[in-house]
Amino acid sequence: MPIITTLTVSPFIEQLYRKFLGRNSDDGGKAHWAEQLESGAMNAAQISQSFIESAEFSGIVSPIAQLYYATFNRIPDAGGLAHWIEAFHNGTTLTEISNGFVGSQEFQETYGSAVDDDAFLELLYQNVFNRSPDEEGKAHWLNEMDSNGLSRAGVLIRFSNSQELIDTQGDNIKIVVIYHGILDTTPIQTQIDAAMTGANHESLITSLYASDNYVGEAVPGLNITGIAVDGYIRGATVFIDSNGDGIQNEGEVSVITDEFGNFDFETNAGFGNLILSGGTDIATGKAFEGSMSAPSGSSVINPHTTLVASIMANAIDIAVTAEESVQVVLTALGLDNDIDLLNFDPIAQATDS
Repeated sequence: MPIITTLTVSPFIEQLYRKFLGRNSDDGGKAHWAEQLESGAMNAAQISQSFIESAEFSGIVSPIAQLYYATFNRIPDAGGLAHWIEAFHNGTTLTEISNGFVGSQEFQETYGSAVDDDAFLELLYQNVFNRSPDEEGKAHWLNEMDSNGLSRAGVLIRFSNSQELIDTQGDNIKIVVIYHGILDTTPIQTQIDAAMTGANHESLITSLYASDNYVGEAVPGLNITGIAVDGYIRGATVFIDSNGDGIQNEGEVSVITDEFGNFDFETNAGFGNLILSGGTDIATGKAFEGSMSAPSGSSVINPHTTLVASIMANAIDIAVTAEESVQVVLTALGLDNDIDLLNFDPIAQATDS
């Protein structure tokens, strides 16, 4: 089971609330997601995906992104999307946002030639559905506008919430908001197309968290880079034990440590405990026999992390937290209680002037 440090959990969860829901966390929600992370029931990417699929997200962020597609037939820009999400949380209604779109220069450039409602609907169907309006549908909307006073802003909202738009653009919109929520950017169409070919959104979320462009809170449990230490071990195999069975299975990512014991999963970053085997100890020149492990998200693999992981894995009846496991090892070895064993390189510390 992955071990997650609670020091990184709270800031990360707060970030999820701000980025994906545009608000601060509530105590109950924060405690729930922290427990999911710390217990290993869900990893950070899975929880991020849960935020995206939540009813609250669907009621705030998705409608605004859909309104961009319906009105302008384009990917929403990051600045504009962030602006309108913040405005929504400050009390601006979706109708007022739609009115803002209608009053924009971009709207005038897109629909300026539509001097009457008939011409407006013709352009709107092309923009939203890439087709001409069917006679029945067009007659319906003309009646709504002529007889019931439905404004163009109101029509845009109805079109943006239509099942036809959700069916054609729903997956695109989710990818757009994933990029917005994690990197504060919007993807170009080629990135959307590439993401659409992936197995699921969890792998996309993980790759974005591992990206050099990610500048947010530390992602609990994410394995990206690290170093193998007994002496430093070169040529060792390090794999991410994503299913927790202690065996490298097909599909589980592995890398080989470099001449100084460093490893980097790069675009194959993922969640799960780290397990090392093989290689050569560069301090002695002898083959490293046996194996070592480290909790998910550790930046070192050494005998200390192996002890921590072992305590957690062998706990019976009651879950042992990361902090408790680390404290057991620190106390048993007579080490300073402030040492972060999951990120502590004793050789580097010993040789630091």
